Amino acid sequence: MFDLEKMRDMAVAKTFSSGEVIIEEGATLPYSMYIILKGKVGIYKEYRSPLAALLNTLGAGDFFGETSLLLLQPRTATCVAMEANTTVFEVSQMNVYELIEKHPEILFTISKALCERVSELDNKLAMRLRRFSK
Repeated sequence: MFDLEKMRDMAVAKTFSSGEVIIEEGATLPYSMYIILKGKVGIYKEYRSPLAALLNTLGAGDFFGETSLLLLQPRTATCVAMEANTTVFEVSQMNVYELIEKHPEILFTISKALCERVSELDNKLAMRLRRFSK
């Protein structure tokens, strides 16, 4: 998905234990996005409540945190390492703009993934609406 070699000088590698929170829903800083190098990350709504819902599971090559970074808004979900030694590249706001300027194809990769996620959510919503309308 991403050419990680292009990003090595603009990202910081971080490793997390299983169950460790990488970003917390509602947090504002840091405005960064993350690319998974190794392991799995669970994306949750209301992670610390009895209503916690796992929205998605991401693996190596996937990314998260881009919405908050690009919109400069609070995090919309909590992202949790699901395996020991989950390793991610953290790309800061300042570096992401430089990265896009140097490698504009990365913006296409992010845009395509966002469109796929919206399409998947639309399909899930349509299925739920069909169930309730019966």
